[in-house]
Amino acid sequence: MDLEKVYAYIDANRDRYIQLLQTFVRQPSVASMHPDNEDMKELVKRTVREYTGAEPEELKTNGNAVLYTELKGKRTDRILGIYNHYDVVSPGPEEQWRFPPYSGTIDGGVLYSRGAADNKDALACRLCALDAIRSAGEELPLNVKLVYDGEEEVGSPSLSEIVAANPAKFYADGYMWEGGDRLPDNGPLIIALGAKGMLSVELFVQGGKIDVHSANAPLVPNPAWRLVWALSTIKNERDEILIDGFYDGITPVTQAEIDSLRLGRFDPEDVKRLSGIETYLGGVEGEEALKKLLFSPTANIDGMVSGHTGKEHKSLVPARASVKMDFRLVPGQDPENIAQLLRRHLDKHGFTDIEMVVESFCAPFRSGVDSSYVKALSAAAADVYGAEPAIQITLAGTSPMEKICKYDQIPVAMIGPGNTESAVHSPNEHIFIEDYILGIKMAAAVIDRFAREE
Repeated sequence: MDLEKVYAYIDANRDRYIQLLQTFVRQPSVASMHPDNEDMKELVKRTVREYTGAEPEELKTNGNAVLYTELKGKRTDRILGIYNHYDVVSPGPEEQWRFPPYSGTIDGGVLYSRGAADNKDALACRLCALDAIRSAGEELPLNVKLVYDGEEEVGSPSLSEIVAANPAKFYADGYMWEGGDRLPDNGPLIIALGAKGMLSVELFVQGGKIDVHSANAPLVPNPAWRLVWALSTIKNERDEILIDGFYDGITPVTQAEIDSLRLGRFDPEDVKRLSGIETYLGGVEGEEALKKLLFSPTANIDGMVSGHTGKEHKSLVPARASVKMDFRLVPGQDPENIAQLLRRHLDKHGFTDIEMVVESFCAPFRSGVDSSYVKALSAAAADVYGAEPAIQITLAGTSPMEKICKYDQIPVAMIGPGNTESAVHSPNEHIFIEDYILGIKMAAAVIDRFAREE
């Protein structure tokens, strides 16, 4: 392709492309809210038709549908898969936002909104790149498959079944994945080649039929205490997970993977700055902190609910308590097996009364750094951003890469227009407008470069 011609079209149409992102983020689409997701799904379908000229196919699930579109290009033996999701997490407390969370407000060159960086920015970027290629009169140089997931933020529970039923649809020679960032202060683009797995569960304890006055505490069992005692058996104060068999089978970290930390240009202090803490768990620093962040599994409490939490005091024994947990998993750990181990652990310690609900799970996945796809991405990133990219072998977080890529070990890379401080899943989620425009150009450059790679 004539990339300069495509870039010129992107620059000339930047206002229209910014308006598309604003339209996307102004449409609520929390994964569990089906009416909102239906509206977002239809918006994405209309945009695919307008920006690519193709008709998206709707793959039905028990939840939110997966959208699939295949675009034919000049090189039919090379397929680029593009995965994004159209759902978001809930905005949380609105009073903590600078602007309303679905306003798409632009202030000082920054767009604030839920979904601005996870993941409606990348979703829009890639459609804009395809529109620019087409509108600039350039032929698509390779086949492209567009996959839009409506349940990523709840673990993509339907995706495995859809992929298993339609394997040919999801095959590609490489996947441009959702999300993605660049390093702070206009730093280089991050190319992430994998992610941890995750098991999400909710635990419930039922006491009496109703909350009762706390004067009855000597006689009435308190489910909140019951839950606290159960949680204390799962992890100790040294951050060691105590579930029998939890660490069994973990694939040892190789020296090559440790060496890859330098390619990622990680700053070990990033999490301190973002969270406002002074020291890490266990006092780890430097490379040891990075190794723990990227290569260690976790057992995390997301939130607990029980009884009265209002401003005024109310003395009572609650009737019910619950906790949401997530377990981030590394290669060698199977989330379904970990769920069984957790259930067995609770029963072994006398907590057979605790109800456990598995909300979602996803296995870990990693790609290699030496594929032709990663070479194409690196070359494109160097051209667009003017610097060699930061290549990260895995993320500390989770994405459902393995649900699509595990069958053929398809190379996958997460790239996108966010930045490492975009406040993803937090109040004031945001994206820099200039990063968004660069993200459109990057998507076009990847399409061009990957088509030319042998």
